[in-house]
Amino acid sequence: MKKRIGISIYPNKADIEDTIKYIELAHANGLSRVFANLLEVKQDEEGQRNLSNLKKCLTFARDLGMEVIVDVNPKVYQALNIKPTEYKYFLELGATGIRLDEDFQGEVESILSQNIIVELNASSGPSTMIKTLEKGGIAENLIACHNFYPMEYTGLKFEKFEKWSKWFKEHGVRTAAFITLPREQKNVFGPWDVNDGMPTIEEHRNATLSQQIRHFLAMDTIDDIILSQQGATERQMKEIGEILDLVNEELMFDEIEHLGISQKNFEEFAAIRNKMKPKCIFEVTDIQEVSPTEDFIAFKYLHVNRFDVNDYYIRSSYPRLTFINNIIEPIKITNRKVWKVGDVVVLNKEYGRYAGELHIITKEIPYTGKRNYIGRIKEFDHKILKYVDGGKRYKLIKEK
Repeated sequence: MKKRIGISIYPNKADIEDTIKYIELAHANGLSRVFANLLEVKQDEEGQRNLSNLKKCLTFARDLGMEVIVDVNPKVYQALNIKPTEYKYFLELGATGIRLDEDFQGEVESILSQNIIVELNASSGPSTMIKTLEKGGIAENLIACHNFYPMEYTGLKFEKFEKWSKWFKEHGVRTAAFITLPREQKNVFGPWDVNDGMPTIEEHRNATLSQQIRHFLAMDTIDDIILSQQGATERQMKEIGEILDLVNEELMFDEIEHLGISQKNFEEFAAIRNKMKPKCIFEVTDIQEVSPTEDFIAFKYLHVNRFDVNDYYIRSSYPRLTFINNIIEPIKITNRKVWKVGDVVVLNKEYGRYAGELHIITKEIPYTGKRNYIGRIKEFDHKILKYVDGGKRYKLIKEK
């Protein structure tokens, strides 16, 4: 399934025009989903005004082609005086789907899925989804979305999160989870006053946006990644857009021609490379001054780990074929005795026919002078190393 990134909006806490501009900014940077909270509906004048403002925002987002999900529960149905199987009200409100915050035993969920996208709570396990599918729910119209957790140390245990997410994927159900903005960031809105960050999994609470997104992309069990708070800056939106661009990037000949690569060699390489999308994206720090060929191999090449996996490094062999005519001189490091986990290296001419390969070290090996040091994977991204199994595609980016 295509990966999507989305935003959350809280127009009852932010200016309506600012919220519309926020949606517009997200859309301009490739974000394609909107999550909105409808759990506190009131029938007084203020409540009606909030509903009217919400409708303006949701309709605006839907007209841009974004998927729009509103969060509801039994109290919402009671306040609106509608049956749980009613869906037309939410379509008129501007939504394309609804998230049910409570378990209706699969009855309501399956009926609704015949007419509208239905998002179910994934963080309590698959029991509701099982009942929904057994009662005729349409898997293509169902999403399993995890919760976010505003209070510190309450985020999901990673092993449970991964186990349940895999179950949903194996049963053909789209999955979603939340990432958080930094807890110290100003002008950020969530549904409640508590803000220790609002991630789905606890280990993301203090991670950067880039780290959280790339971690979810590497797992390949989450399809939709949603910002839990409203208030991402233009710079942060651009950063998210750049990650999306990396996933869909295509290489052009004029980017590689200066390295002496022939048109024929490029076309053979690009025909494969441009059809492939990276699943894992690593951020590299301590970047060294190296030759243009090595820099291109490290940061422009889309790598594939060999199927015959070894214990000692993630091995990308294709660059040695693409750059077979490029000589990579050794760069000696006098005080280096071993290569450590996370080190990124390119093999130099001392390795003969293997020169040009890129390795990410996964188990300590001796320094022999046949590998040139490019940099090292940032500490958080060591979590991603385990996902690069045989045949897995990956890419390296420079630390910002």
